[in-house]
Amino acid sequence: MSPRLLVIGAIGVIAGVLFVRRQRGLAHPMLDLKLFALPRFRTAVLTSRLAVFALAGVLFSGSQYLQLVLGRSPMQAGLLLLPGLGASVFASLAAAWMVRVLRPGVVLGGALVLAAVGAALLLWLSPDAATSTVPFILGFLFIGAGVGVALTVSSDLVVSSAPAERAGAAAAVSETAYESGIALGVAILGSVTMAVFRSGLDLSQVPGAQTEAASESLGGATEFARQLPESVADGFLTSVHEAFVSGVHAAAIATAVVLLIAAVVAFRLRRTRG
Repeated sequence: MSPRLLVIGAIGVIAGVLFVRRQRGLAHPMLDLKLFALPRFRTAVLTSRLAVFALAGVLFSGSQYLQLVLGRSPMQAGLLLLPGLGASVFASLAAAWMVRVLRPGVVLGGALVLAAVGAALLLWLSPDAATSTVPFILGFLFIGAGVGVALTVSSDLVVSSAPAERAGAAAAVSETAYESGIALGVAILGSVTMAVFRSGLDLSQVPGAQTEAASESLGGATEFARQLPESVADGFLTSVHEAFVSGVHAAAIATAVVLLIAAVVAFRLRRTRG
């Protein structure tokens, strides 16, 4: 890690510590940290962040996988994402009915398990479009449905668990958790995918001065392959696709583990109140 990144990270940590100390000393803080003492509120915020964390990570790598590995056009890739997005909308509407029948913790935990199953299905992806399209659609569909329910239930828990006079502050925390979950999903899961991708590339046929350009990103590597002689390009492009799929597999495993941990936390809501 470069010294510049270490300095930026240190500044961020110091700023965060100072912000928390400032908020704890105010009578009317911008971020009421006392809300996190409520078990239901704390769990709802955590599960909301982790659910959207998973969704953002899949969207980041999934769109690249469909277009640059499977060779789908932007329109075709968008159509393949529609079942998952539709499932998310339908599931969020059905969540209201589910919490009338089952405890919120059960619904939330079950939704996260469903999303984890969807992430696990992404392990069946390969560079072959004929065998990977269905696993991708099903995996993203399960993730979309699980996240749709999880976000709806957790948002309701965030507001309902806070005192009425702090409902606005609670809603703001929920929205912040959502936005930070997206950022963390892209940053962390994207970094996992790209780290595995770069380590798995076969650069033996690439001139030393061009290895950085060839391994910068999936798009960059694909474009670089077009500039190589045909005898070398096919082998390099195969390596690019296989390395990126390995990165997707690593991110899928990490996503499934994170979602299952969140599910365990959510199921504990059955034994907590307030």
